[in-house]
Parts: sequence; C-alpha cells; structure tokens
Amino acid sequence: MEFNCLREKLIIERDLDIALLDEAKLDRVLGIRVCSTGCSSDEEYAEYLDKHPEEYRSLLLDLLKPAENFFSDHSLISLFNDQLLPLLLAKKRPGDRIRIWIPQCGIGYIAYDVAMLIWKLFPWSICEYDIRVLATDTDEEKIEKARFQAYPEDQFSELSAKGWPLDPAANGLKLSRDVRKIVVFGNHDVVHQAPYSHIDLVFSVGFLPLLEKSQRIRVQSKLVYALATNGILALGRGEILNLKLEESIENRPFSVFTKQVPHTFELAEMETPVHLQATRKSLFDKVHAPTILMDEFGSIIYCNPAAERELGMEADSVNRNILDWSPKELFVIIEKSSREALMLEKIVCADCGDGWIAALAPLSRTPGMERMTATVALRSDSDSVRLSNPSMSACDVATQLVELISDMWHYDTEVSQLRKQAAVITEGLYSRTEELNRLSEEVETRNVELQIANDELKILIIERENATRELRLAFDREHRIAETLQETLLTPIQEKLDGLTIAVKYRAAYEEADVGGDFYQGVWLPKNRFALALGDVSGKGLDAAMCASMTKYMMLGFLSETPDPSGMLSRLNDALVLYGTERFVTLCYLLLDVKAHDVYYGSAGHEPPILYSAATGETSLLYPTGSILGVEAKNIYGVRKISLIPGDMILLYTDGLSEAGSRMQPLGQDGISRILRKHTSEEPSTILDIIYDTATEMSGGKLSDDAASILIKREDDFSRISGSSQLFG
Repeated sequence: MEFNCLREKLIIERDLDIALLDEAKLDRVLGIRVCSTGCSSDEEYAEYLDKHPEEYRSLLLDLLKPAENFFSDHSLISLFNDQLLPLLLAKKRPGDRIRIWIPQCGIGYIAYDVAMLIWKLFPWSICEYDIRVLATDTDEEKIEKARFQAYPEDQFSELSAKGWPLDPAANGLKLSRDVRKIVVFGNHDVVHQAPYSHIDLVFSVGFLPLLEKSQRIRVQSKLVYALATNGILALGRGEILNLKLEESIENRPFSVFTKQVPHTFELAEMETPVHLQATRKSLFDKVHAPTILMDEFGSIIYCNPAAERELGMEADSVNRNILDWSPKELFVIIEKSSREALMLEKIVCADCGDGWIAALAPLSRTPGMERMTATVALRSDSDSVRLSNPSMSACDVATQLVELISDMWHYDTEVSQLRKQAAVITEGLYSRTEELNRLSEEVETRNVELQIANDELKILIIERENATRELRLAFDREHRIAETLQETLLTPIQEKLDGLTIAVKYRAAYEEADVGGDFYQGVWLPKNRFALALGDVSGKGLDAAMCASMTKYMMLGFLSETPDPSGMLSRLNDALVLYGTERFVTLCYLLLDVKAHDVYYGSAGHEPPILYSAATGETSLLYPTGSILGVEAKNIYGVRKISLIPGDMILLYTDGLSEAGSRMQPLGQDGISRILRKHTSEEPSTILDIIYDTATEMSGGKLSDDAASILIKREDDFSRISGSSQLFG
C-alpha cells in the first residue's frame, strides 16, 4: 500500500515534518495503524484521523517510538565513534567535565548506546574525564524502565560474548555498573521547560519533525542555547537548523552543527570602546543638521548624511583630521576655536561669514575611552533653521541641537552601562544556574547510584529469598527424615519390672532446631536380665540421627552375644571405628539383674548418672568407666556393680538436660541432684516432670538442645511381673 496522499495531508494540514523521517519506518508505522483501524486506503485513514483525535496521538507515539535494540542505527554509531567523541575529547583536558544530553530518550537505548561506546571504545576516558550522559523524557514510566530494565539473554547474548558491558542477572542481562553510572535519567519537558546549560553534545534524534512548526523553532533555539561554546548539536536524518550562526558538517546522514558564538551576556563582556563608538554612529543619522563626530585630536570618526550633502564631505573624510580640511569659513572658525573648545565642558558656538554657525561639545568622559566631540554646522538662512523656530537664532538652534545630541549620547551611554550591569547580573544568575545544574546533576548521579545499588540489592534479596526458600525446603525434608529416624530411636520401655519402676522422658528443643542424636533402648535378656542404654551422638541433623540409629542397632546385635557392659562397649566401639563414622558417641549402659536388684554399670564418656542412696539421703555421681565410642579402637571399659535397696534411684540423662539454663546459672548436676533429694517420695515420672519444668523455666521457656533421661527407682512394695526374653521397641 502506498501512502502518498496520507503523507501530503500530514505535512500540509498537520505541519508534521515526516518527509525527513526514515521512509521504511514511516511506511511500516502507517501500515500498522491503517490495518488496526480497519481502513482500506490511506485516503480513508486520513479522514479517520480527522474524526478521531486519539488515533492521531497514537500515530505520533508510534512514530516517536525509539529503537528497541542496542546499536540499531549504525550510521549514528559511526558518527559518534569516528567524529563526535574524538572531537569532544580533543577539546578537553583530563579532569574536565563532558556533558552529553539526549532529550526524549524513550526507554534509553540511544543513551546506553553512547555510554557503552564510551566504555568499550574509549575506556581510558571514563577515568580521565568527568563524563555524564543526561537522558531525559517526559514519560516517567519509560525513565523508570530504562533505569532498571533487564534485556532478554537470547537477544543480547551475542553482544555479551563480544565483550560489551552486559552482565548476567536473575531475569536476563543488565548493563554493567560502570556503564549505568555514566547515564543519568531525569524527567524533563524540552518543549515547555528551560533547557540544560553548558552541554558539550546534544543528540536530538527523531522527535523534532513531529513537533508543530512554532514548537520546533522554539526547541531548536533551546537546544542551541544549551550548548557550551564549540558544543555540538546532532539532529535526526535531514533535520535542518534554522539558525545562521551555526555551521553544519556535510555528507552525513545526521545533521551536525557546531556552535561558534557565545551567549549574549558573553558578547557584552567582550565589547570594547571601538564597538561602543560604532553603536553611537546611528544617533547622528537622526539629526537633520550637518553633523560630524571627531575625537579630541580632531580626527573625524563619522559624518552624517546631512554633512556629506551640505558641506560636501565625502565618505573618505572619515579618519582624516578636521584641522587639515577647511572648506569655506566653517573650518576657519573651527581652526581658530576647536583646540580650545575641545578642552571645554560646555558647548562652544562660533559665528562666521557666509551664514554658517558652528557648535562643538565634548560627548564622553568615560574612563578608558577616547574623548569624542560632536560638531554641528548650520546656515543661518537654511530652511531647517527658519522652519524649526523663526524666533530662534541660528546660534540658538545649533546650541539646542548639540545639547540634544549630547543628551542622546549620555542616555545611550547609560543604556550601555545598564546593559553591562545586566550582563554582570545575568552572568551571576547564569553561574548560579550552572551551579544549581551541577548540584542537580550530582543529585541525579547519586540517585542513579542509589537506584543501581537498590536494584542490585533487590536482586540479591530475591536471590537470597530463593536460596533461603530452597534451603528451608531441604531443611524441612531432612528434618522430617531425621524425626522419622528419631522415632525409632526413642522406643517405649517397660515401666514396671520386679520391684523396679522405670520412667523415660524426652523433650525436643525449640521447633526450629535440628533433630539431635539422643537415643535410648530397653530389652529383656535371658536369666531375668534387662539391658538399659541411653546414648548421645555428637552434632545435629540427619547425619547425627543416622549415626544414632546405626549405633543403636549395632548394640542390639551385640547384646545377645556379650551382654556384660565391658564386652558390649568394647565391641561396639571397635565396630564404630571400623565403620569410620566422623562422629563420636557417648553411651551409658546398665545391665539389671531383676531378681537380685543388682545393677552392672558401664559408661563410655557419657554424662555421669546420678545415684540417690535412700540409706544416706545423699546423691553421688557414677563417673565414666571408659572413653567415648568411635574414636580409637581396642579401648577397655570397666564395670561397676551397684546393689539397690528400697528407695534408691539412678538417673541417666543427656547433656541437653544438665546444660539447660543460662551460662551464668545452668541447672547442672547439682540442680538435678537437689530435685532428686527433695522429691524422693514422688513417682519417677513425676520427678522427671519436675526436673524438665525447672530446666525449661531456667532456659527462658524453651530448651536449646534435645534432652533425654531415664530414672530407675527401687520400690518398697512391688508385684512381680514375669517376663520372657523379648525386645521392647
């Protein structure tokens, strides 16, 4: 489909300079818009635009839509790489500021193009110059997207592989921090707001042709104003800058202009007395009497048209001395009086023959400037005198004219001084504006750095949350497995034997803690013997639970062959050493003779059981009879025999109970012993409840480690319970 009619309508009626846009892009956008509205031709779509203002806005947005890929315009990249940046760097010294402004940056591709080129092709410039790329747009959403956008890895991985500064991120690729800190994004409306200032390079690509003509001219002026002297303005394809003070570079797909003149206030500072003299010449053109302007030495600076006409002075009279030029009586009078008159502050009038009146007056006493004098010559019979005021003499008229010229001169001098003062004020305001802009840029830079850091922090937080979630899931799985294993380690034990009562209690630490390695076991053996064991594996978690399970079932395997404490502990130790577990095990083992109420005791480095004697009312510790299991082979373990009388008690426990409480005030073996001595009349299960409640209270409401314990008590009155060899658990 061709769009000739539509193009003409947009250019003529809408004043859109679309003829300067890339033709392929224009046809593509127009084709999409025509199809989306259901129009069958460009004429129909042109009528549709007149009836639907919202469609016209959508068309403009599509035409303004920026590139969506890095380095999409290779001619722009070539221009920047081959000419613009080298030109900028050639005019700068190390440490100088370089400011590049990209108005209407969209989602930031061109801005990042420039920053990446600086980083990749001129890496040394990053360190040697203070470089900032100011990217602005009126759409805050685009700016926010540009600041934090991640780019699809499948589209940009090739650039990353070639060394361009794109780093992997959680959701694609992101520009490296070194590149992002060069670019400062901000919200700015170049059409209605004041422009930035002292910019070295302005990229204005693609949006100027779509502005109305008046807006386009205003924006062009702003962009030129924004430039520093010798700054560069790069416009889109075919765009023309309607300012004669600029010089374009030909044979480029982009129009490039270099600013050759400074700002207005800089012109005022550069003016010299010669310039000031030239500006005064036009004053005398308004005087109808023949008038010449000369300096204090008599050299003619200027003569007005009346002097050239009536006195016969020619243009080449300028720069001649009036004393060397004497036509008729006028110059005789000047010759006689000019030297004296030029030194006076008042107006000097002289009369001469032939009807001529000459008047001279000093015009300037400005320090540093040459003193200048105006000379007026009138014929007494001239029409100018008679018609101006018949009652006045020619001398009065000449005097009045000189006074008028003098007033005009001094008035213009005052205006010039005011102009200078205004220039000074403007310069001060400009300096303050420049400082504010600099501070604003620094704030923007800090904001960008904070946003980059915040962006990276968000990514780290997300990654940490994901890792924590995965770790938590793994922990939960391990915890459930360990709990399942531990359930097999804490099997029930028969509470009543002949004359003996056994109470068992286990309390896990707070919910978040790892599963521990505590285990206990009770099993009947032949000849009315009952084996009772309480153990603790070093460490926490699944590994500790697995080691505890392995130790328990090894022990059960050895009990049928060597039930005595010495032999069973020795075999168990050697087996654990042979297995090569990295954990060690403490174990307290009791072999009970149920008929005789004798206890054969052996301990492999376990917490000392507490023995309460009913005969003395005191408690004592049953210290280990050998070292811990699983460290060194061929260990020997001793055996101790204890005969229980009614009321005697033996408490087996793990370190989770004895170490409960605070570091300054633990429960300890002394605290447990006090509770045993105080509650001898209570049931064993009640005594254990009291001990655990005390430990929990001293620990601030929750134990920091798992705690297992077994309490054996010889009762005064009992009923025998016969039992055969069986395994409880």
